[in-house]
Amino acid sequence: MQFFVSVLLFAYAGNWLDTRFGTSPLFVLAGVIGGGGSSFFLSYRRLMRNMKSANRKQSDQHGSTRKP
Repeated sequence: MQFFVSVLLFAYAGNWLDTRFGTSPLFVLAGVIGGGGSSFFLSYRRLMRNMKSANRKQSDQHGSTRKP
């Protein structure tokens, strides 16, 4: 859902810029690519943070010592 909304918002902003400056598909394409890329990057960061947290909890449950 987040990915879809992000792409739509960036595409809408790109369409608005295109109609304002008369540069037909330029800003729409940049908006779609920018919205999709930024949404993918944020989802990837969230996934990595969750995996790191899960690994930390799992190692704490098994009694292993963590190095600071």
